[in-house]
Amino acid sequence: ETVNHILFTCPPALQTWALSSIPSAPGLFPSNSLYENFDYLL
Repeated sequence: ETVNHILFTCPPALQTWALSSIPSAPGLFPSNSLYENFDYLL
């Protein structure tokens, strides 16, 4: 497993992001790129 998968794309992570106050944009966040995901969050 990759860091990106654990933090952003595995089912429990997706549920956590869905419940957070951070807006998720379909197709933009989460992505398959760890760098793009951190860029989105920052």
